[in-house]
Amino acid sequence: MKTLSELETLSMGNCPISDKGLAHLSNLPRLKYLDLWETAVTDVGVAHLESLKMLEHLDVSNSKVTDASIDIFVGLPNLRVLFIGGTKITAAGAARLAKQRPKLEVYR
Repeated sequence: MKTLSELETLSMGNCPISDKGLAHLSNLPRLKYLDLWETAVTDVGVAHLESLKMLEHLDVSNSKVTDASIDIFVGLPNLRVLFIGGTKITAAGAARLAKQRPKLEVYR
């Protein structure tokens, strides 16, 4: 992934990506669009996304993500669209996300 530092879009939905594999995404500082739907990604993997400050669109639907990832989502300053349907994010977690990032479009 080091040679792909200009990459802006990455779709890994329904792929066998692991939390460990997501660590390599920190080498993609220009990434704006990331699909991780239908993967085994957990909060451990989402923590690797913390450095992706240009990220605007993130889909973690039908993954194993929980409320523990809310702070990571809140800390992504350019995030505009977030898909969390089918995750283990609770209604309380989604409400906290909406309160802290009211302009973020969240799809459950």
